[in-house]
Amino acid sequence: MRSPLARVLILLAVTAAFTGCPHRSPVWSPDGSKLVLLTGKGGEEVDKAASQVWVVEPETGKTLQLSCPDKGVRYLAAAWLDNASLAVFTGKWEGGFVESGSEKVWRAQADGSLWEALKLPPPNETNATKRPPVPIRSGKELALVYPHDAEAVVAVEVETGKELLKLEPAELVGPGPRGGFLASRPQPEDAGTIEIAAFGSDLKVLWRRKLSDLRAGIAGKLSKQPVEIVFNTTSTSELPPRGEEGWVGLTLIFSDVGWKDGIPGYHVKLDAASGEVLSAVRGVGLSGRPSIAGGTLWSVLAPDAKAKLPVRLQTFPAASGKAGTAVPLNGIEKEQVYGYSLDPAGKHFAVSVTGPAPAVLIFTPEAIEKPKTITLKL
Repeated sequence: MRSPLARVLILLAVTAAFTGCPHRSPVWSPDGSKLVLLTGKGGEEVDKAASQVWVVEPETGKTLQLSCPDKGVRYLAAAWLDNASLAVFTGKWEGGFVESGSEKVWRAQADGSLWEALKLPPPNETNATKRPPVPIRSGKELALVYPHDAEAVVAVEVETGKELLKLEPAELVGPGPRGGFLASRPQPEDAGTIEIAAFGSDLKVLWRRKLSDLRAGIAGKLSKQPVEIVFNTTSTSELPPRGEEGWVGLTLIFSDVGWKDGIPGYHVKLDAASGEVLSAVRGVGLSGRPSIAGGTLWSVLAPDAKAKLPVRLQTFPAASGKAGTAVPLNGIEKEQVYGYSLDPAGKHFAVSVTGPAPAVLIFTPEAIEKPKTITLKL
């Protein structure tokens, strides 16, 4: 019998399924030389398993479609284990859905030369498509943190399959400080209160922050009252780009809205040591990974019919939270945006779009209005 709080977490997972998920956002390799994309032909829903997985080299424009040796599968999520290999989650696709119990974890070489089925606990299809895995280095061992079922997050050694940690009930948020991760879970001392907990690479808690504490922190930064700050779940998190340290980024969203309205939410910069809110930005965005580099937040916003604004790349000076440069994504509808992310150096912003031919747009601060387009030739 599930606890009332566990049922609340499951409800949030369902309502947030298509809002704010970073599932199909481009994932940069640690050295920033490659991207992995989960994509497909136009019409695939952003929160569902993808029909294709591609590796792209932004510098050269080279693209390679990877193909799992298991036939009839779709791709739930992917993460870089190192600069040359990936962890890829799959599930058997039957009748428009992933078959329950068919989920697997693979190690795939980025050059397509090898796929190896890993002996890890199966991921949960529903949560893996909105809570992508986080590789961490626990001691000397490479581990993977991911949703194991509808209520649990596990940390597992990649080589041995040994379970290092299980959080239940909990939801994975994303990468966290000190080589660890963030998770959303009930407070141990108050099961009716949801908190964000930061776990270091040693899998011990670094700090904990109640959602109400974050709401008050955001209100203080934006000169608002806490009751004016509305969100009810997390989306994802991000680490500082190379050359910056001392903070972690977190996206908080309001999930109880229709896709047609976009995703109202906040991106906050948290102190890595305490979880205190350092800065906050509000926007109505599309699914992806808002990220800060050099004090500037990059995101893709939903169209605003009242203000006659189209889908656009939008930057914000994080300290003020005010809108900065806007670049219209001309000819691209909101449903075509599959996700976006900054590279580890904070120098390139990738936007994955779909249509008759999927593509990735690469923006740079120096030429923000002239992105490089790399088309995936199906």
